[in-house]
Amino acid sequence: MNPLFDMAKRQYELNEITAGPMWAQKRLNWDVAIVVEASELMDSLDWKWWKDGDIDLDNAQLECIDIWHFALSMALLPAGLHAAETELKDLYEQYRKRNAYFFKDLAIMKCLDIVHLVSRQKGPVHSSGIYLLRLVSDLSIWLGINMDDIPKMYFGKSILNEFRQKNGYKDGTYKKIWKDGKEDNKVMMELTHNLDYNDEFGKNLSKMLEDAYSSLSE
Repeated sequence: MNPLFDMAKRQYELNEITAGPMWAQKRLNWDVAIVVEASELMDSLDWKWWKDGDIDLDNAQLECIDIWHFALSMALLPAGLHAAETELKDLYEQYRKRNAYFFKDLAIMKCLDIVHLVSRQKGPVHSSGIYLLRLVSDLSIWLGINMDDIPKMYFGKSILNEFRQKNGYKDGTYKKIWKDGKEDNKVMMELTHNLDYNDEFGKNLSKMLEDAYSSLSE
């Protein structure tokens, strides 16, 4: 089993859809995307000492999964998809052994490490890409995300995006607030926690999303 490689294959497909089959030859702003997501993540952790606020850990975790999308793209750039297969498997097995728990200060520090790395990287370097994924793995751990939950959340977000498009997101008829006033993102995260990551994961999650969304009209 190599869930991070499964994620990389999916990301490769998504990049072909959104940026064309030659996406790897284009200078796309993965670094900018990561910096923006990291900033939004830190805002969710209430880092401003001069202003009262609340920590939104659920949103911080979602922002982390968004970072995974862009970090995988950077890691795949230099050598292609299959060149990273073994390294991704090793990374997954290594971080599976670590216990995840929320540690605000370490999460913010790791965000800054990620921003620093992508800001000074002038071109795609394979070693830097894999190192970036290690930093994002560290960030996930300090946000309380176990390595086994990362592929579930990654594919969950992808499936939710597809579900949105099929249910009127583009024309504005889609309902983003679901039962009990929860946003669809948070409903998706709750559902993924009750599912095992296997070949039926996507099918099962899609059915659960459909059932939960249909109940809004009852």
